[in-house]
Amino acid sequence: MPHIQCNGANLYYEDCGEGQPIIFIHGAMAGLRFFEPQHACMHEWGGYTVSFFKIKEDWAPSPLLFKGLPDDRCQAPHYGYVFKGKARLKYKDYEETINTGEAYYMKPGHIPVHAEKGTEFLEISPKEENEKTMTVVRKNMKEMQAKKLV
Repeated sequence: MPHIQCNGANLYYEDCGEGQPIIFIHGAMAGLRFFEPQHACMHEWGGYTVSFFKIKEDWAPSPLLFKGLPDDRCQAPHYGYVFKGKARLKYKDYEETINTGEAYYMKPGHIPVHAEKGTEFLEISPKEENEKTMTVVRKNMKEMQAKKLV
């Protein structure tokens, strides 16, 4: 079984699929199977990534994740639909809240600010633009973990 050392802990992991990795980290008292719905619902479709997300706990990502991108913001557009809950995002000059039953378009230049526990949404993102952003996010996440900021 593969393991990696992280902050003194020996963590089990699974590597599956193709392309750049997506890392799912569960909270206490949960196991690897906690993320089966996300793993089962992320698919490539033409030049797009189609994802279904269920937010298990309130989520407020660090803006440091986007450091190094133009304006330190996500550069990928996203199209989606919120089935349940709500999420908030911020642009350079305004904020937007997306609620249950709403279709949305997130233009490049946004930062996710908060998604409430129980939020469920489908999101479609152009693969190439999304991957450019996620490469920077993964690098920043690794640096933040090394500095114990997450």
